[in-house]
Amino acid sequence: MKELVKVKNLKSYFFIDNAVIKAVDNVDLVIHGGEIVGIVGESGAGKSVMALSIIKLLRPPGKFLSGQIWLEDENITELNMKDMRRIRGKRISMIFQDPMTCLNPRLTIGEQIAEPVLLHRLNTAKNNFFHKLLNRRIRKNLAKKIAIENMQKVGIPDAETRYNSYPHEFSGGMRQRVMIAMALAAQPNLIIADEPTTALDVTIQAQILQLLCDLSHEMGMSVLIITHDMSVISEICERVYVMYAGKVHEEATVEELFENPLHPYTRALLNCIPRVDVEDQNMQPIQGEMPDLISPPAGCSFAPRCQHGTELCAIREPELREVSKNHWVRCLFVN
Repeated sequence: MKELVKVKNLKSYFFIDNAVIKAVDNVDLVIHGGEIVGIVGESGAGKSVMALSIIKLLRPPGKFLSGQIWLEDENITELNMKDMRRIRGKRISMIFQDPMTCLNPRLTIGEQIAEPVLLHRLNTAKNNFFHKLLNRRIRKNLAKKIAIENMQKVGIPDAETRYNSYPHEFSGGMRQRVMIAMALAAQPNLIIADEPTTALDVTIQAQILQLLCDLSHEMGMSVLIITHDMSVISEICERVYVMYAGKVHEEATVEELFENPLHPYTRALLNCIPRVDVEDQNMQPIQGEMPDLISPPAGCSFAPRCQHGTELCAIREPELREVSKNHWVRCLFVN
């Protein structure tokens, strides 16, 4: 499969007073066309910061320091904010964590879905004679038609009527569908979904995940799922990156990761969730807390919480290395 997005040596830090927080520290990531990829880890692992860095929405005190981000053959790290607005929404869209706070309570659902249509799909060929002939009313009517089609595509019932509804009139699951419809509006190549099932009940979670999976296959669109929930990863992802303390600690296909988790942190995450394929599962919480990224441990960042840690782990930082085909691990004692 062709590479759609390639992230190389990404570093994004937070500068607070005299302290430096290494939120994303030298991370690589690859997403292929039409692929569903997951990033999993606890809160504070750097997952959302990485996503915001990719689309250049990281705000002070956060700062993108170095690295390269390629979107197909274009190095978007070199683009200014004006050029990035051409990318956001059109080629890369993002579904943020809380749909209630991300949706404007003063605008109708339809207006908010139609906005990226007007901005991108109906504004892509400014020199085209046909586009010049489109007056404001025709453009708005066309944007409304496309918005309603997207509402129907994501399963919002009675879309023509609900077009004029406001966010508070929708349930949490329906608001999440609205966010997906907005993300789809300009037909992007990649959707980044940051905790897309947070605060939804289990049934609605399954519906939203299945919707993202179906849309990816139907439209040939790539999806990057950011989550702390391994069960979400198992549902729809093809490959997964396990992040901890700003670094990738394991990377593999989902099938390989669940059948043969190698890093102690990955195994600890899997032990926190119930599995129907494992008899007499001994579920255990991960002891301790994420390290302070202002003054992280000298060696392996997971060593203070690792049941198998040694004195060497506390002083020597492991490299991310390929231990089998397409299976990468950051651990000194995994062969």
